[in-house]
Amino acid sequence: MALREVGLNVDVGRIRFEPLRSFLMDKRDLVMRLPENPSLLEHESLTDLLSAILHLREELSYRINFTKLPETDIAHSANDTERAYTFLVHCWLDYVQHLGKSYPCLFSLVVRVIRINLTPSNRILLKRSTL
Repeated sequence: MALREVGLNVDVGRIRFEPLRSFLMDKRDLVMRLPENPSLLEHESLTDLLSAILHLREELSYRINFTKLPETDIAHSANDTERAYTFLVHCWLDYVQHLGKSYPCLFSLVVRVIRINLTPSNRILLKRSTL
């Protein structure tokens, strides 16, 4: 089974929305400047990823207190997070595949540093290895 075929399910109970919002807000300038690079916009998958991240950042920026959100808002934020995460993983897999074809030494490093484990529940777990 190819990694792209594995369903990516975000466990809503494990999402920490406040740190995610802080991270996305801290990276606001970078994320806003990425669409200025015409090379990135030539790739539909990167455009989709940027749109998903911008949408998630905007949605989370309007939330003041995540502990008092109604279930519908939590579900919406979880869906936005899962959408951005799915695009991110797919773009990352494309990048790693590109490294394998064009830069085998960098590919070797990525393979040694990042381990992908498919659990029986079809969740992808990314783990940093120690070299």
